[in-house]
Amino acid sequence: MPDGKPRHVDEANQATGEKSLEFLLFSGDYESVLARQLITSGMHPAAVGAFALSGRLDEAQSALRALIDESAESADVPQARFYLIAGFCHAGQAQKGLRLVRECLGDLAETDPRVRFWIWQGLALVRFFEGRFGLARAAGRRALASATQARFPYARVLALDLLAQAFVLTGHVHAGLRMLEQAVSLADALGYAQNSVTLRTSALVYRMQYLLGPLAETTQAVVEAVSNPDVSYFARRNALIELASSWAIQGRSDLARAALDDARAIALPGSDRRARTRWLGALALVTAVSEGQEPAREVMLEALAEAGSQVTLLAELAFVEALFLGASNELKGDLPRLERTTGMSRAVFAAAHALGRELPNTRQAGDGLCKLLADCLRAESQRRASLLIEHGLFGLVPWALGRPPAQSLILTDEHLLTENRGRVSIHPAPKGPSLKVLQLLGTGFQSREQLAQQVWGLGRYHPDRHAAVINTALSRLRASLEQPGWLVTHEDGYHLASGVDLLNLEQPSESKPANSPPPPLEEHRLLGVLGSGPATSTEVARQLQLSPSSVLRLLRRLAERGVVIRQGSGRNTRYALAASAGEPRC
Repeated sequence: MPDGKPRHVDEANQATGEKSLEFLLFSGDYESVLARQLITSGMHPAAVGAFALSGRLDEAQSALRALIDESAESADVPQARFYLIAGFCHAGQAQKGLRLVRECLGDLAETDPRVRFWIWQGLALVRFFEGRFGLARAAGRRALASATQARFPYARVLALDLLAQAFVLTGHVHAGLRMLEQAVSLADALGYAQNSVTLRTSALVYRMQYLLGPLAETTQAVVEAVSNPDVSYFARRNALIELASSWAIQGRSDLARAALDDARAIALPGSDRRARTRWLGALALVTAVSEGQEPAREVMLEALAEAGSQVTLLAELAFVEALFLGASNELKGDLPRLERTTGMSRAVFAAAHALGRELPNTRQAGDGLCKLLADCLRAESQRRASLLIEHGLFGLVPWALGRPPAQSLILTDEHLLTENRGRVSIHPAPKGPSLKVLQLLGTGFQSREQLAQQVWGLGRYHPDRHAAVINTALSRLRASLEQPGWLVTHEDGYHLASGVDLLNLEQPSESKPANSPPPPLEEHRLLGVLGSGPATSTEVARQLQLSPSSVLRLLRRLAERGVVIRQGSGRNTRYALAASAGEPRC
């Protein structure tokens, strides 16, 4: 219709002012469409759309056949076919969509520009999901021209949306986002609130993906967007998958896995290979930063098997594999085809990195993440960490330093990162004595006497005079840690928890002091006995089943270090822990 108004506004709707089925569909209110279809005579194209766009593809195909059997108006069948094409494409069945497109190519000779729009838009959608973005953009421009000629504003929204995404993925990020803004404005003007919210969500996801603006702010905006019930089924699922990847590189593997759980709960009935592939690709990235490359590679193999021959999905997976898992020989052989076929900017970047070519200039493309990764790959390790910290990508710091996920403390001149297998937090670096204590603990167990000598330069440790100073430094250090339990206290000193190491980016490895051994096992056992109260050397020897002379030597050594104090004299001499005589405990 030249004015672009819905064709099926029945008399009851006109009398009561009810919204038409077409309006409800364009608004994304699929349940209302299907409820109204039940009481409406004849099959409406909007019913096909509601079934298809909510993933009920078998019912959509039955509805399309019913519509064809009713000999509907010429514009109705191409429109209904387009909805089914969209459903097939989103479900990862683009070839079925292409067959439907071919069924109506002959109708391009129609003079009605609205009919031509549905056909061109369907072809553009199929080419988009095939990963042939150049062809998608060409067909999309024809669809936009037909929509403009038909004075069909909602069709312009659809065409602008598809063109925008094709532009973004091929490296024209800012141009694509401008198109999305135009689509949002049109949807608002038409009153399609749900459609507008979905388009805004897509734009926010791209801003988060491409690091356009402060990452913490864009991530929070996406979190709020997916909680909006008006966001479409597909947009919500896609946003959750991208949120998982974003949380992973920000060092929040816990939130990343929660987002993946939420995305998995949104599943199409029947085959949903496209969504499952993208979900597995995000899981591979989350696994890489939290568990390491080998477990992540197992997930990636599953994702590749699920993707099959869908080049768009293969190109997305290639970016994750090449940058974060290490490119396999198979990937290196396939990357030239993927970048040539799709023209996706991230496929080009992945190929350059994996094949040892010069990295592309990403500044003009507007891909902030690739630009940051390129800067990191060109920089020294210490500079890499600083770049990632500056942009909030704490989860990639171990990757930038060439380290597998672990439990570690990473110290820079300004920051202390606590890395716990994909969960990375950042605090200001400790200062003064606390910093020196941490650096020493990074080399192994340190007794209080050693800390007193090496941190404060004291010739001899006196518990009554020096314990409070050491305790204060240790308390401040614990306050700098996300995991205070990683700093373990013994009766005689301190060390980092088992499996935790310190990476000091400010201290060359050759200047690190030699490791200090932890206290001997006999000392630990002896201190355990005294923990129950003062005892004589004979009583301690009996409990430890050691010779009295050996125990006496241990007691005298601990007394010299101030760990144990001597009470009484002669046969009445008893030994007690220094803490029990009033020493503050850390």
